[in-house]
Amino acid sequence: MAERAQTSILLTGAGVTNDDELLSVVRAAGFNVRVEPWHSEVPALVESQAFDAIIVQLPLPGVGLGVLLSSIRAREARCRQAGLVILTPENDIGAVEKLVGRGVNRVLPNTATPEEVLEALKAVHSVAHRVSVRLPVQLEMTLPAGESQAFCQTENLSESGMLLRGFQHYPLGTQFSFRLQLPGTDRCLKGVAEVARTTDVGRENVEGFGARFVEVEESEWSEFERVLSKPRDPVN
Repeated sequence: MAERAQTSILLTGAGVTNDDELLSVVRAAGFNVRVEPWHSEVPALVESQAFDAIIVQLPLPGVGLGVLLSSIRAREARCRQAGLVILTPENDIGAVEKLVGRGVNRVLPNTATPEEVLEALKAVHSVAHRVSVRLPVQLEMTLPAGESQAFCQTENLSESGMLLRGFQHYPLGTQFSFRLQLPGTDRCLKGVAEVARTTDVGRENVEGFGARFVEVEESEWSEFERVLSKPRDPVN
């Protein structure tokens, strides 16, 4: 895949300053960090500028987390696929954790150490870079009701998995065989994948599910990497 620029992180929210100890720890780990104390234009910022990951410290003065989350995950937002770490007061953790897998990637108490936040940041950033590409996929899976076959279209792809557009809904953890048609050739990438999440239609404007690769036939992997490295609009 094409080499990416230095990882860009946005740190925003209540009480965030350039003197924050967290800022020093994250920068020391090699990340390029922009500090943006909370103001009314932050939602517009995350729609117009690309960041690889975002750290948000709650509460957000004068606005709910849902407003910012909708801006980050808006279909045309430059940060749509950025990893999102939320730092929240301990008594709100339960409510915020309900958003994990629905736009939020990690939730920590705002008493977490800078080192704990850094580990969460590394975890959400480790998700492979995704590119927007529409390709047909054939799925075959075994469900309690019997064998099932479906045809979907990719919304985006990465070395670790794919986001599939379709109206089918499957339980998290469901494994299935797939055949992904590679463009410009009669070759297919074949393997086994696992349902990792369902999309939030209201925020993502896509009905479908995300799947991670479990096993992939090596014979077509180099061709798949060529598809990913071809110049396209990045998702994140």
